[in-house]
Amino acid sequence: MKTSDDLRHRTPLLQTHPHNSNHHDEDDASSLSTATTHLTNGKTIRPRPDRNVRMLDRKGGFHQSNGEWRIQRIVPDKFSLYWWKDLYHTVLNSPTWRLFAVLYLLYTLLVLGFAAVYLFVARWNMYAIVPSGGSGSGGDGGGDVDMYLDSDGSTTTASHCGMDVHNFAEALYFSLSTMTTIGYGVSDYYFGDCWTPFVVVLLQVLCGITYDALAIGIIFQRLSRGQNRSNSVVFSNKAVIRRIQGKLYFMFQLCEQRKHQLAEAHVRLYCVRHERDHSIQSNLKNDLQVPNGDVKASAGTSSTSSLDLETCYFQTHMMRTQHPDDTLGAYLLMALPNVVVHGLDGSSPLVPPSKWVNSNGEKQTWNSRCRYTAKFPTPLKRDCDAESSISSSPVNDSFEFGTEQEEITRFLQDREAEIVVIVEGIDEITSSTIQCRHSYRYDDIEWNHTFAPCVEPRSKNKRGRDSNELYSIIDGCTVDLGKFHELVPAPLDCESCHMVPNIG
Repeated sequence: MKTSDDLRHRTPLLQTHPHNSNHHDEDDASSLSTATTHLTNGKTIRPRPDRNVRMLDRKGGFHQSNGEWRIQRIVPDKFSLYWWKDLYHTVLNSPTWRLFAVLYLLYTLLVLGFAAVYLFVARWNMYAIVPSGGSGSGGDGGGDVDMYLDSDGSTTTASHCGMDVHNFAEALYFSLSTMTTIGYGVSDYYFGDCWTPFVVVLLQVLCGITYDALAIGIIFQRLSRGQNRSNSVVFSNKAVIRRIQGKLYFMFQLCEQRKHQLAEAHVRLYCVRHERDHSIQSNLKNDLQVPNGDVKASAGTSSTSSLDLETCYFQTHMMRTQHPDDTLGAYLLMALPNVVVHGLDGSSPLVPPSKWVNSNGEKQTWNSRCRYTAKFPTPLKRDCDAESSISSSPVNDSFEFGTEQEEITRFLQDREAEIVVIVEGIDEITSSTIQCRHSYRYDDIEWNHTFAPCVEPRSKNKRGRDSNELYSIIDGCTVDLGKFHELVPAPLDCESCHMVPNIG
């Protein structure tokens, strides 16, 4: 089992020598210059965060995601977990082409295996001995009959159970007929009253029934999986951050492209980002422990302390939503486009804390009065909860005009933040649970923009009682998904948002 140290990346930033403080600045600069570089085979490799691949793909059409995670899992006992304890779901999660190839291969192997058994029974085993002229199979001279002479000279016949199988090709056809249907074109349907063909045919029939049931169930579950249905839910290509009544809000929109909408649809948001913090390690030689607990180096000894940068990668943070309100379940009406809103307040993981450390080990300060104040394991409490007396959490002041765009963007880029959106609902036709996934990185966020209207009333002309009289009515609305991804500039601040009325 890996320890916590194995899950963290430590980079030495600073070496402090109490007896040689003149070189403090030089050591600091040199250590910071190498904090983000390393040598491999004599070549310097520098990280390029701007070219990092997002965790959730964007390979789908119309700037959408196929819901594929770029996460590699190292499982110690992978074979036992996937192929022994949960074989059924392992088969279901395999690619479609591989699933059909395995099913066809198993069917062919079953036919070939039972064909070999039938040929063995017909040619080398279980002879039915009958007196000369008896009524057994081959008694009338038909079929594949071998003649034998007894010691007294009388003639007996040995029948191959009347299966009429003389070579492997005939055995294959016989096996295939048994797998598909039981309608043999043989001279004796009872196989000369032999029990061995009956047992083999029964086993193949049982295997065929079991295989057909499994194959039909697997193919149906594979073709009706919810991932294909989730492609009909479209998310905006860009997310926006804009100011309303002095407060910043993160927004994106989504819509259902089918007329059959998801029932009980609700949305959840997560922010996946890196976490960094300093840790101080001491390496003292011949140190003395004073009574008050402080460490004091003895005379003539050197004391060295290192300041390390601890990085925990891809940590998950829950994001509260104000529209739809997550205290009411965050339910969505998928028939029309929905704008999902997350407020940037003290509970938002998109807001930098008061002091944070970037990837180079440099300390940054967030001067705004509104900063990330959530502490584990305290539940996240939004500012709007305190305003509406839902909770007693203190209300943080709104953002000040100034450099919040630059500070927040730099913080999200340094932590390689990615906002993961999950929409779940029930398909009203198949009654299966559907999960739609999408994500937004720091470079997918536009500041001071809003979404262009894509819903318009649909007018219809109707004729009155008088054939010469025409009048126009509103016959529902039209959702133009061709304008769904379009953005328009928004003011730096406004009193309300027409797309989300309950915010203002």
